[in-house]
Amino acid sequence: LAATHLDPAAFQLLYQMKLLWTAFFSVVLLGRRLKSNQLSAVGLLALGLGLASQGSSSAVTSTKLPPVNLSPPGKGDKIVTTTFLHQLFFSDFATGFFAVFFACMLSGFSSVYFERVVKTKRKQQKYPISVWARNAQLATFSSAIATFGALVKDGHNIRTRGFLHGFTPLVWTVVALQAGGGMCTAAVIAYADNLLKGFATGVSMLFCSLASYFWFDTIIAIPFVFGATAVIAAIFLYSC
Repeated sequence: LAATHLDPAAFQLLYQMKLLWTAFFSVVLLGRRLKSNQLSAVGLLALGLGLASQGSSSAVTSTKLPPVNLSPPGKGDKIVTTTFLHQLFFSDFATGFFAVFFACMLSGFSSVYFERVVKTKRKQQKYPISVWARNAQLATFSSAIATFGALVKDGHNIRTRGFLHGFTPLVWTVVALQAGGGMCTAAVIAYADNLLKGFATGVSMLFCSLASYFWFDTIIAIPFVFGATAVIAAIFLYSC
């Protein structure tokens, strides 16, 4: 929903709010105390990633609210207010913004709550469940939901061509990379925390952008330079 109502630059910039929500829920759910420099580092990281995501794209477009119909004062005042509020809350940008807002909030809550389940309840249980078992449990539910969605959307193609139609060696490589990334994420949650995962993700994003510059001739603009500088500064600020 958010991706269809926002241009890629605005979506990437707004989606960095998940780092702020992750820090918020880390304080609320885990009782973690963050110093002022750590809070500043999280905000700087979100800003840096937003700038870097815009500066590494080949084409950046601006997202603007539709023009407001201003009628002369008098009897039309109520109509002007209704039109402005309608354009403000029901425009494509507003729909995309609220979708990103709630997506970031749910993403931050789920990641921190999973960390709480892994770290807190393991100490309270007589026979603690490992992180890998938790991942298997989550994968069971997500696989069932994904299978249902695939059958609803592409049920005819699956019945006629098979469930694994189109899985080329390149696709299997991507699947293996995604699975390995999930295992690494589980290890990060077990031995570190979600905030450090956010910083690691920021660094990996910079490396991916630089690799795209050398391999796919991606244009690196000035915002990417400022964003990369902000990400590096945020890492040092968080570790102080």
